[in-house]
Amino acid sequence: MLRDPDLGQEWYKVFGFSGKIPASLCIEAVVAVTGDQRKKVENEIKNCNLPRRIGKDSIQYYAAYYDKDTMKIMFEKI
Repeated sequence: MLRDPDLGQEWYKVFGFSGKIPASLCIEAVVAVTGDQRKKVENEIKNCNLPRRIGKDSIQYYAAYYDKDTMKIMFEKI
């Protein structure tokens, strides 16, 4: 969407950014899971060869889960 030649700049604004779209972006993708499913989902993501780079852009994957002991949402890089 952001790299669309006609609508990319509009999407950039929709996502809350201003100015011109940078030549390269690091996109953070978050999968929300329950704590008991965290390792299973992390292994599936690691094993399915999702792209880490598309052109000049990169994608960083994270798992988000709720830790009931600390009552916080935890983010872990995958």
